Amino acid sequence: MVLFSCALAFLFCTAILCSYRIRLALAGRPDMPRLGASPGSALLPGWIVEAFYWSFHAPARALVRLRVDPDALTYLSLVFSIASAPLLALGHFELAAAILIAGAVLDALDGMVARARACASPAGAVLDSCVDRVSDAAPLAGLALYYRETLPALTITLIAIVASSLVSYARAKADIYRLTLPNGLMRRHERLVYLIAALIVGPLWPTLAITGPLPYPVILGVVALIGGVSLIAGSTLVHRTRVALAPLARGAAVTPGIPGPSPDPQPLPGPDPVPVPDPSPIPNPAPEPDPAPIPSSIPTHTATLLPSPPVPGLPSLSARLPNALRLDVAPPSSKTAPRLVPPPSSRSARATRLATRRLPLSPQPCATTTHLNANRVRGRIQTTT
Repeated sequence: MVLFSCALAFLFCTAILCSYRIRLALAGRPDMPRLGASPGSALLPGWIVEAFYWSFHAPARALVRLRVDPDALTYLSLVFSIASAPLLALGHFELAAAILIAGAVLDALDGMVARARACASPAGAVLDSCVDRVSDAAPLAGLALYYRETLPALTITLIAIVASSLVSYARAKADIYRLTLPNGLMRRHERLVYLIAALIVGPLWPTLAITGPLPYPVILGVVALIGGVSLIAGSTLVHRTRVALAPLARGAAVTPGIPGPSPDPQPLPGPDPVPVPDPSPIPNPAPEPDPAPIPSSIPTHTATLLPSPPVPGLPSLSARLPNALRLDVAPPSSKTAPRLVPPPSSRSARATRLATRRLPLSPQPCATTTHLNANRVRGRIQTTT
């Protein structure tokens, strides 16, 4: 049974790897999302990860046509991972390895289906990350229960649980601050591949009649390798994260989720500040009109005297007025009819005679001077007296 399981797993993996190599040789790398996102490491080459990811593409398309919810695949992978713990605690390593393979396939398919159906969201990413942490700890917890009676083996298993969590937590914390760190060793898919391989090959040790102080030393050795490398890789990630965040600690505080300034000593220059306009500008006020000048002297308004024909029996008024009071009026034209003034009454004639007696005689009378209206002169004389 153990040999059959090992042979079946070996043939399955060999078929996937050979098919992908033939695909690369004939048509090149397929155009698939996230293909090539894992560059690989010294423990697991990148082309092996790409080969298994490429092999999951056909089942993912079938699930998309069936309109399967990606969250359902995530929860189902969690169930398979938790189910492997009691099987490992009881020593059923081959069956536990098969269940872990099914859980790993479902964990890879949920993201592919979510992206194919355009329903990938931050909520799904959070769910997938939490499920991955439980899936990492569940099989190791089952092994810890299996080695509960052997203190060294129990210690190695517990160290592996803590170290694997340290790598995942350090990388998640670096992602929160948007830091780009090296890939490192013993990431989740690498730990899972090594653990499944140990669970398949480990039972061959008692079958080959090789005994030792610890049961299943191959499994325990692989768990010790996972724990030791994960502890070193996690400590390295923590140190690099602290070094990257040290320049930010000397400046402004960094808020998780908000990218802080780059630790590069020559950061990119920021945009020019936008000038802020005056809140209350006065655009081109119209010039106020100049005030009207105040006259220094108020002109004296005098009455206009109209010419009238001479009154019979009265002397000429122009002969008695001085030159300053005489009005030179041009003779009326033929087009303009003379204004008719009614003859003065006896009282006006008397007032006119009295006024003319007080006026001095002009030495040089003007021939063109017209006669003043007796009624207008009477009003002026009354005003002056």
